[in-house]
Amino acid sequence: MDTQILSDIQQVNHLREQKDYQGSIDLAHMIINNPVTPLNVTIHAHLSACIAYKMLQKYKEAKQEALLADSKNTDPQNKHFIYFELGGVAHMAKSFSEAANYYQKSYEFPIDSKDDNGLRDRYLAHWGFSLALSGDSTGLEKLQQATTSLESRLASPEMSKETGEYDHKYNLQVWLSKTYMDTLELNPRDTLLPQKIDTLLLSNPLLKVRSHQWQELKSHLSSAAPVA
Repeated sequence: MDTQILSDIQQVNHLREQKDYQGSIDLAHMIINNPVTPLNVTIHAHLSACIAYKMLQKYKEAKQEALLADSKNTDPQNKHFIYFELGGVAHMAKSFSEAANYYQKSYEFPIDSKDDNGLRDRYLAHWGFSLALSGDSTGLEKLQQATTSLESRLASPEMSKETGEYDHKYNLQVWLSKTYMDTLELNPRDTLLPQKIDTLLLSNPLLKVRSHQWQELKSHLSSAAPVA
């Protein structure tokens, strides 16, 4: 791959991490419009723009980027990522039934076993959470099933060999902490989950974004609690 294109796609991600969402979108579109950009990078750029638009709450534009990625995609193994991003757009737009439909597609897609590494558990958790928010009582069951599986993966002996520094262990910690928080949002009377979340987040100082989200959720749950 051209070194400049590689540098640009890394910069797209960096700008998004710095919350310069419009800058990330502009650079992603520059990459997309470059005639020498490889197809797989073009698809990545569309999905990066999708995420940035989503953060700007421009859900129509975010969905369009994901659909463009899907229309250009020729690798079947990219489909579950695209479905997942479409689910994320619909969820943030509070179209929970639509989100659940896309998350179900990502979960049911036949992912290569070598590429799974907990991805299907992650997809199942998102599917369950959106289902629950849409009023489907089976959603919480799916979320709990995903939680149990992620806990088992994280507790496996091979995970003790990893540092948690942006590796597979780190990904599992990110995904599991979200399932805990989503479950608590659905069932705020659960007295065990807050301690589980605190313990998990304290185990890895790199989980800064999730720790910030945890503080926001605690504040939200506190303000929503009925006055005794």
